[in-house]
Amino acid sequence: MKKGIIAVVIVLGVLLCSAFLKSGLENDVETFLSTVIKGDVETAYNTLLKGTQLAERTESIQLQKQQTAQLFDAYGKLLSFEQVKKDQYGQSLTRLVYLLKCENMPVIWEFYYYKASNKWQLVSLKFRDNLDYLAVN
Repeated sequence: MKKGIIAVVIVLGVLLCSAFLKSGLENDVETFLSTVIKGDVETAYNTLLKGTQLAERTESIQLQKQQTAQLFDAYGKLLSFEQVKKDQYGQSLTRLVYLLKCENMPVIWEFYYYKASNKWQLVSLKFRDNLDYLAVN
């Protein structure tokens, strides 16, 4: 009985620690992808880009929103996502790479965050369907 309780406590401790280890950046990206999967592309982008310089690039962001909305037609139902890579470049640049699982084909999403002083800022996001990208990056 004691061994069972100890095992449960250990498992809960590991789960709690892993939840705390996930960064705010990852939470932001995963909220974005979850919202895209639900079909609310406009809200997904507006929330993720709020307060960033990317939000000021209205024409290019509008085009990216349109291309994102077309994922449903191109690749079927958007199912889920998973993080496939996290790279830290020094103390100031982080790259997060996610695989968006669609019914007919996966799509690779890449997010770059930069920290000039004390605040992380999204500075680049893109997606592609060229899976060879994962092999070389």
